[in-house]
Amino acid sequence: AVTVFSPGAGISNSKTFSVRNPAPTLASIDPDSASRLQTVNIAVTGTGFIEGFTSVSFEPPTDIPVNSVDVTSPTRLVANVTVGEFADPGTRSLRVWNPVPGGGISEPLPFTISGNPVPVLDSVIPATASRLQTLDVIVTGANFVGGASWVDFGSDVTVNSTVVDTSYQITVNITVETTAAAGVRRIYVFNQAPGGGTSDSVDFEITNPAPSLVAIQPSNANQLQSLEIQVQGTGFIEGVTSLNMGPGITIDSSSVVNDTVLSASINISGGAALGPRDVWVMNTPPRRRC
Repeated sequence: AVTVFSPGAGISNSKTFSVRNPAPTLASIDPDSASRLQTVNIAVTGTGFIEGFTSVSFEPPTDIPVNSVDVTSPTRLVANVTVGEFADPGTRSLRVWNPVPGGGISEPLPFTISGNPVPVLDSVIPATASRLQTLDVIVTGANFVGGASWVDFGSDVTVNSTVVDTSYQITVNITVETTAAAGVRRIYVFNQAPGGGTSDSVDFEITNPAPSLVAIQPSNANQLQSLEIQVQGTGFIEGVTSLNMGPGITIDSSSVVNDTVLSASINISGGAALGPRDVWVMNTPPRRRC
């Protein structure tokens, strides 16, 4: 209420006078864009900003929450926002508003969600695998987006599945083919457009597996005999796996039928020791680059 007072004359009757919130105006925002998964401080200029009353909103508001609003003066505020992983790329309207009494909402300014961020690759666990192996590889880093991030292991490594566990971890199931080049290679994470890009690389090493021996058919032969034998086991690779039957037995030729069967032509000399003997299969290690 408002009253008028005159010395020696008394006080007038009162009338109501209301103080209300102003209608804010919006002049500029900086930055005016962000990518998915980005948390950013947006400096907003205009008029009529009041600490504890002025708010910031986006239209549409989906997947872009406003974490905080700090009014630094009646003409400037800072809004902290996070662009969600599944926020639709494109332009949205940013407004500021003050609540009743009075108050109101400003005219909008455009704010652009540019799309997917550039991924960051920190590590892969494990960082090595052998030919013929199928395994899960944990990829760690940042800015991974479900449905948009994928991992490139290079030629002859099949990616069976890619699961983005979080924005900083991907689980990739891979199979290393027998034809995959042994040695160290570089792997990358890609985020598809819009936006997106390619991460820096990390090392991933492909080695030969350790073979196993299950059976030999036939399991015996005579001195002075030449014959074909079949070796059964695991981890056999053409050009890598060799057979050793000990002194007095010559391996004339061998070929890998598949990763579990090796066929060999052998010749047993007259001087080969009689009785049981040990037989081995061996995979040569890959040559390392110096």
